[in-house]
Amino acid sequence: MVVLFSLDSGELLAIIEADRLGQLRTGAASAVATKYMARGDSSVLGIVGSGVQARAQFEALSRVLNLKLVKVFSRSRGHAEEFARYIESRGFDAVVAGDYEEVCRGIDVLVTATNSKDPFIRGSYIAPGMHINAIGSNWANRAELAPDAVLRADVIAVDDVAQAREEAGDLIMAGDVVWSRVVPLADVVVGRVRGRPSNGSVTVFKSLGIAVEDLVLAKLIYDRAVREGRGVEVEFRGVFR
Repeated sequence: MVVLFSLDSGELLAIIEADRLGQLRTGAASAVATKYMARGDSSVLGIVGSGVQARAQFEALSRVLNLKLVKVFSRSRGHAEEFARYIESRGFDAVVAGDYEEVCRGIDVLVTATNSKDPFIRGSYIAPGMHINAIGSNWANRAELAPDAVLRADVIAVDDVAQAREEAGDLIMAGDVVWSRVVPLADVVVGRVRGRPSNGSVTVFKSLGIAVEDLVLAKLIYDRAVREGRGVEVEFRGVFR
């Protein structure tokens, strides 16, 4: 659960179920990164993974990309086909790729949203101009991007650099040389760092998630619930003595 308190009074404002909130804030962070780091004409999205995080990524990225096609790959062909049908039900064209290399072919933006321990996206799969949102691994000993894929990147944005040095296995496994390319996503958004040096640049957002993202989304959810009369209001007065 995410518990939201008033900054002014300290009173409890809301208790919000965390799983869906976490999916939405992770998708939103990728959408922000994609808005500022992907090519402006990006229209083909590749997604590795077919679970709830993958769906949230599609939902968010469909808001910032003029999508013409979504390619999907999952180790379970059935899950990939189900995900493709879901994408089509939202009004977008979708195809199921046969393997990791195929899902990368001809795309502009790639999302990796898996629980894989071992990296599966190789440098040879990445074309110039591609933007990658790597969201699956948040452990130092797990990765989705192979070191040679990470080293293809000209700019790598993260939620927080200090956190990434501890938890971003994709970057840690690529070695010390990679850290000169790592910047806070906030610096990209405010223009301190160019998120895309050129159309041919390869860019990466390594997502780990930070508390402020949960906080901002929780406040938005709370404000909307109050405005629209949603949720269940609970009276706590007199409960605690």
